[in-house]
Amino acid sequence: MEIDELKRRIKECKKCRLSETRINSLCGEGNLKAKI
Repeated sequence: MEIDELKRRIKECKKCRLSETRINSLCGEGNLKAKI
């Protein structure tokens, strides 16, 4: 899964009641090209 797809899924998620009051979503932070 690409990072843009993951961000979209997080933003559109409605699996719990948090989505009812969510203003912003956060995918994570850091270097997207970091070696794992």
